[in-house]
Amino acid sequence: MALRQYKTDVLVVGAGPVGLLSALLLRRFGVKVIIVDEQWRTAEHSYALALHGHSLELLDGVGLADDMLALGRRIQTIALYQGQTRKAEIHLDRMPGKYPFVLVLRQSALETLLEHLLRESGAKMHWNHRLAELKLEQDHALATIERLEHNAPRPTTAPPRTPTAVQKQSLVRAAFVVGADGHQSPIRNRLEISYQRIRPADYFAIFEFATLRDPGNEVRIILDERNISVLWPLPGKCCRWSFQIPDAQIPLSDRVKNRTIQIGGQSYPLVNSMKLETLLRDRAPWFDAGVGAIAWSMAVPFETRLAERFGREVCWLAGDAAHMTSPVGMQSMNVGLREAAGLAT
Repeated sequence: MALRQYKTDVLVVGAGPVGLLSALLLRRFGVKVIIVDEQWRTAEHSYALALHGHSLELLDGVGLADDMLALGRRIQTIALYQGQTRKAEIHLDRMPGKYPFVLVLRQSALETLLEHLLRESGAKMHWNHRLAELKLEQDHALATIERLEHNAPRPTTAPPRTPTAVQKQSLVRAAFVVGADGHQSPIRNRLEISYQRIRPADYFAIFEFATLRDPGNEVRIILDERNISVLWPLPGKCCRWSFQIPDAQIPLSDRVKNRTIQIGGQSYPLVNSMKLETLLRDRAPWFDAGVGAIAWSMAVPFETRLAERFGREVCWLAGDAAHMTSPVGMQSMNVGLREAAGLAT
């Protein structure tokens, strides 16, 4: 039986912030867009949480600034510590530009706002769809897209959902393809573009939890001879701590966006609360906001990688598909948003 075929100007693979913004900006220029993502919905737990001033200007251009500012927390100071001693401050509010601050906003909230605007624009949004094959023709790409059947909704303590079956396939003929499909990028792999490791992976124990008091409006970065630790205040009385743990022994395959893994039908936390207490006592005894309920925690390796090239013929990479950096400054997503704007214009 012949596969059903679709035709579009641009196929966007990956519905994270970079892919969603790419599609939205293209729609603003009247470009026909199809966007697909293997997941069933926007991110529940995510690493990215900070938008730089330039990113806010880009998102202001699509009408999201007011909604984002209402949901996020403004960071105007970055404090630098050497060990337990406060050494310096960076005052973002002294910088030029319309948004002289960093906005802390969970990636899931940003994706929800972008998805709403994208649907209003008339773009075709396809969750539960993944790229199966990609062929480059003379002036277009031909993509085989699989529609997946996923398990029913699961508790937040369960591991990430996985596809159980392919329901059907279709062909998409696209004049251009944007690969915003993350660090494991099927697009990049099918284009046979190498993803070069710049340095060994850095391991971090990450905790997101409620605080007993407001954690304040500054990011705190602790530098010592071996490790980096970062405090990110979140909207509401919440925060995220990221502690570098160079002696961790965690396989790269365990890089999951969830607070638990499943072994033998049981769910186990990757990092427990006792580890948090120890790390806070050793690295940040000045932290006085208190520890409430832990929303999620995990130990994860972050790699610094760079694609050999950012495109081939009619296909282009953006965001984590093209580069990855340390989580300390939240650069990768912010650079990816700028790439989205560049590709759209």
